[in-house]
Amino acid sequence: MHHVHADDVAHAFERAMDRRDLAAGEDFNVVAPTALTVRGYAHAAAGWFGRAASLEP
Repeated sequence: MHHVHADDVAHAFERAMDRRDLAAGEDFNVVAPTALTVRGYAHAAAGWFGRAASLEP
């Protein structure tokens, strides 16, 4: 899970348009530097309440 500001996404698009010759045909991901998986987030959230996450696949 990534929390990314819309301004950061817009900035990435602007940079790609500025360099269309290099960006054409490429894939880009705009992500936060501190991304979490859903499992990691569940463990963190449980810890906020002094509990352990009980997760089953």
